[in-house]
Parts: sequence; structure tokens; C-alpha cells
Amino acid sequence: MKFEYVVDLGMHLHTTPSRFTFAISWVDFSEHEKKATRGTSKRPRGETTDARHYLSKEHEDRFKTSISHWTIWGERKLQLDDFPHSELYNLIDICGWSKIADTPHKVYSQLVHEFYANFNQDIDIQGMEHYGQTWVRGKWIMFTPRIINSYYDITTDDIHPLPSIQDMGEVAQFLYGRDDAWPLPGRDFEHSKLTDSLLILNVFVSHNIDPTRHRTTINDARARLLYHLAHGRKMDLGNYIYTLISMLGFQTDKRHTAIFPALISGICEAAGVQISPVEPVMKTKGPINRFVLENARRHTARPVGAAPDAQNPPPQQQPAVPQPAAPQPAAPPADMIAML
Repeated sequence: MKFEYVVDLGMHLHTTPSRFTFAISWVDFSEHEKKATRGTSKRPRGETTDARHYLSKEHEDRFKTSISHWTIWGERKLQLDDFPHSELYNLIDICGWSKIADTPHKVYSQLVHEFYANFNQDIDIQGMEHYGQTWVRGKWIMFTPRIINSYYDITTDDIHPLPSIQDMGEVAQFLYGRDDAWPLPGRDFEHSKLTDSLLILNVFVSHNIDPTRHRTTINDARARLLYHLAHGRKMDLGNYIYTLISMLGFQTDKRHTAIFPALISGICEAAGVQISPVEPVMKTKGPINRFVLENARRHTARPVGAAPDAQNPPPQQQPAVPQPAAPQPAAPPADMIAML
């Protein structure tokens, strides 16, 4: 089964935007998951400076030079009772996403950075020894779409492929809640102009589904995703999240953001990865609640193309003083003027 999504890598990975279409194929890891055992794999050849934290010297260098500099963008709890009549409330109920909306697992920031630094570059290549696995603190653990779905207690029943909607006018009218929303005054949608329930949906998606720190504007791909979810259509969430994490796991420079830290911390802990009793726990943001909505409304941007501030118009030019036609005597010296 194969779906195609359009992703703006600049939005997800904090690089120069390079929008392209990539295919997400459902890979069946089931047989490999059954055969996988914990802690039985051979130690990789080559120099290993710290068997507990790094797979090799190369992975340790990757951690020190780039991954350790990544900012962590975490999941957030959704205060669902604050939005009882929203599309998001119905979506959580229809899709069984209550755990995704609940309080996230505590985030071990060091562990999250190590997870990305040691990410298995051959994880999705069938036939490889550690197909469907990645290395974390001395052991190979399973990391697949099925594992993600299992962690969130969700199924792949009644999945709806994300739509490739061509009529963006219909999307605009739905997101903005008005008939005159299309055409847009600019290239992208504006977060602050979404209806209340869709604005909250976008905040939730920006942390827990399709992470991005950039919410001022919304491109067509994100607009389609919001349209899809707001209609209560279930997506293949495990495969979608797995693809986003894998894409990031292949990056090697400093200009990225570590996403899904609570999910990664939870999966690692469930797999028996060693976590010290004094492991630093990252402080995360508060819940998505009605105050988030109120704050967003207070910071609504001035509409594109708006006129200058009408309350402070530029001063009008004063009329020129008429000059007599006859020649005038020379002006008196400055010291005489001061005496007048």
C-alpha cells in the first residue's frame, strides 16, 4: 500500500525550504518483529568509545558536532474539555487518539539526542541484519510504524489516505469559515485567520502529529491535512510519524529540531533501554487550552495589504506664504533679530 504526501522539509527540518513529493510505503515489519530479541546482537566492528551511549566513534562525533545542538520540540497535552464542540473533539473520539491528546511521557533530552545520533541508516532496507531496528544505549530496539501505533493504542482500521485536493478555494472557505476567503491575499494561509476550532487543531497538529515550530503561515500541504482531519478522517498515523522521524534521523547538520521526544522516550523506556534514576527530565510546555486560543486571538496580525494607521495620518503640507512682488529690503543681522 502506498500513499503520496507533499512535505515542506524547510518546515519540518528547519532547512532551506525544498518542497517535494515523496512516497510513503507501508512496510511489513511483522516477521522481523517476531524474530527480534533484545540485547543479543553482535557488537559492531570498529572503534566504540562508549558502548552504553554510542554505536561507534562516528556516531559519537555526529552527536557532539550536530545532534546535541538540536532544539527539542515536544508534544503537549490537549485540554479537550475546553473545546467540547470542536472538530478536534470529534477527531480524537473517532480515531481513538485519546493517548495522543493525554499528558505526554516525560522527556529525557539526552536520550532523545542519542536516539537521533545513533539512528539506524538501514532501518527500512529489507534483508539487512537490523531491519526495523535502531540502536539505543547498548541494545537494538524495534522501531516501526506498528510499534508507534501500539504505543499510542491505535489501530489501522478505517484509514483514509490523505487527499490531494485541487480545489483550494473549498479548503480556504472551510478553514477560514467564510465564503470570500478565496483567493488568498498572499501565497499561504494565515494561522491567525483560522476559525477557533481549526486554530486549536493546528496547534495540536503542530506538536503531536506533524511537528513544526512555524505556525504564522500554513502552506497548502498543511491546509489539506487540517481539512482532512477536521472532517474526522483517520490517517495512518504510525506510518506518518515513522516517516517524519526517519527523515530527521538521516540528517547530519545542526540546523534541525528534534521532534516527538516524549514518544521516543516512552518507546525506549518500554523497550528496556537503560535510564538512570537521575536522568535529566526536560521541562515541557503546558497544555493546549482555551488560554492558548485567547492568546492567539490577541496577537492577530494586521491583514495583508492594510492601509497605514488611519488614527495617525501624515501631517498635511502647510500652504506656502505668499511673497510680495516688489523687492524686499535685506534681512537684519541676527543680533538685531534677537533684540526684537
